[in-house]
Amino acid sequence: MKIFNFKKKKKNDAYGFFGDYQSFEDAIQASGNGYAAENILQTTLKATLKVKNGEAVFERDSFIFDKVQYSWPLLSCLFKIAVNNDNKINVLDFGGALGTHYFQNKDFLNPIQIQSWIVVEQGHYVNAGNKYISDDILKFATDIDNVEDANILLMSGVLQYLPEPYKFLEKAINKKLEYILIDRTPFNLNERDRLTIQKVPPSIYEATYPHWFFNEKKFLNTFNGKYELITDFDDMIDNAENIPSKYKGFFFKIIK
Repeated sequence: MKIFNFKKKKKNDAYGFFGDYQSFEDAIQASGNGYAAENILQTTLKATLKVKNGEAVFERDSFIFDKVQYSWPLLSCLFKIAVNNDNKINVLDFGGALGTHYFQNKDFLNPIQIQSWIVVEQGHYVNAGNKYISDDILKFATDIDNVEDANILLMSGVLQYLPEPYKFLEKAINKKLEYILIDRTPFNLNERDRLTIQKVPPSIYEATYPHWFFNEKKFLNTFNGKYELITDFDDMIDNAENIPSKYKGFFFKIIK
């Protein structure tokens, strides 16, 4: 589940984020098949295979880039976790498509021993990932409850696409992993949850699907008493030109 960077593209008012919907069902009716559409998987698979086979440097949101675009705060958090855990990390990557974050960061993280990187995704992504993409470290699963040995839960650019994001956050928190890393997540400057639809430019793929902008205070209150906020950081990759918002990331550690 991904979000797209419109900053470096010519502005086009036909694409972006629109509406203020009262329910996810209303937003679905106004959009279409959403992220589950088969064309999205096929486009993502084609791009990811190019990265895996060394034919491309970096893929994000199925789009091929000529250089890796790192989230430096995210990398810093992963290094800090490794320092505190014998130079080892085990990542549960919720909504990580076909391993985008793994391929993005694994070379830079080379001094660290990545023991496992498990992507949790929709069933058709999991089937394609385990058939065409997986290796000794990278695997795919359909539910976070099926992942046993992770110590980091990574959620980057995904919570805003869920039908019930707060319900999922409660489930994620109750899994009680030592660390939670959140990146590329949008917050409404008007301090309320706002549900929109996102229209993706056809140069990437044809799709329209629901997309949340969160109330930051409400979002952070979900973690109160359960996880300590180590730091937050601004996302320098994404923006939404037509919605008053900011994109942020958070680094949490469980309270024992």
